[in-house]
Amino acid sequence: MELKQSKRIWLRLTSIFCLLIMVPVAILIVVTASSLRDAAIDKVQVSVGRLIEHKKDVVTLFLKEKEDLLTMMVGMYPVSYLGSQENLDRLFIAVNKNATIVDLHVIDSSGKQLAYVGPYAQSLVGKSYHDAPWFQEVLIKGSHVSDVFLGFRNVPHFVVAVSDPLKTYVLRATVNSEQFNKLLLA
Repeated sequence: MELKQSKRIWLRLTSIFCLLIMVPVAILIVVTASSLRDAAIDKVQVSVGRLIEHKKDVVTLFLKEKEDLLTMMVGMYPVSYLGSQENLDRLFIAVNKNATIVDLHVIDSSGKQLAYVGPYAQSLVGKSYHDAPWFQEVLIKGSHVSDVFLGFRNVPHFVVAVSDPLKTYVLRATVNSEQFNKLLLA
């Protein structure tokens, strides 16, 4: 009987000893796993945040470059030069070596298109931009970068436009969405 009782005591002590070892180990495993998961989530969030910030900077620089290009052209050439179809064709070829611009428009202050170079010439000939919100903004602020919209061509696109300092005309470029998307995916 004493042997059975001592065996029971030994089993109880062994069970208690195992519990005293296993419970802290289990708690340690749970806490460590939770901390590692939280650290991994934080690392991913920081990484994604940096990627988003980088892409934002890339987009901002890209659009600023297009705006600066148009501003330079407006500063270098009078409306009489840019309004000539032949001159606009040559300038378009010269400034669009990397195919980031789909087309160029020269539009007078009343909204009438003076010259156009690009693939939508047939559907855009004679269009008036007088009531277009982007056109009004360019005349007020001197420049505009649009959101994506359909416009006259019924194709999603976005534009960068600037006016000359006297607001007598607007030079507008449509950004090549495919090239822009490649830039974002790079």
